[in-house]
Order: sequence, then structure tokens, then C-alpha cells
Amino acid sequence: MWRSLQQSGDISGGSVPGFEVMKAKMDDWTVQMIDVTNEGKVDVVLTISGSAITVLTQPVNANFSVGEDKIHPRTVILLLNGKVIYSDFATKSRQTLTGR
Repeated sequence: MWRSLQQSGDISGGSVPGFEVMKAKMDDWTVQMIDVTNEGKVDVVLTISGSAITVLTQPVNANFSVGEDKIHPRTVILLLNGKVIYSDFATKSRQTLTGR
């Protein structure tokens, strides 16, 4: 995830932090288990809000206010085996995933 966000341009490049730092910053992200492919199996849907992406570059205990309009949310959908079937992590992608 971290490298994908770097490649998208949403967070700066450089070294990827250690597991504990990433866990602290990503611990409250929502993961949805939904049958997106209609194959009778659940798929993993992770949508990261713009403010959550901004938090990644802030110190773990920082207090700040961020507008959702500064960074677009990013979504990735994976099969349970880890294969990515959708991602809008392209560089500065402005597309937004919607569904019903």
C-alpha cells in the first residue's frame, strides 16, 4: 500500500517505514469483504480516504485538520488470494469508484 501511494504521487517517495509505524497509521482503515465478482466468494475492498492518506506523512501522535478535497480517496480490490482486480492508484488519478 505504502509504495502504491508513493507511486500515485499522494505521498512523498523515500524509504518505507517499518511495520510498527505503518500499523499505527493504518490501523483504523476499514476493510470490506464483499462479493464484487459475483462468484460466490468474498473479495477484499479497501478504500482509503484523502484525510487518511494525509495522515500517513504526519507524525503518529500529530493533531491536525485536513480537507477531504486535497487528496482523492484511493480504492483497491483484491481477490482473497491477493490478486489485484481493481486499483485507482495510478499517478494522480482523478477517477472515483462507485457502485450500487
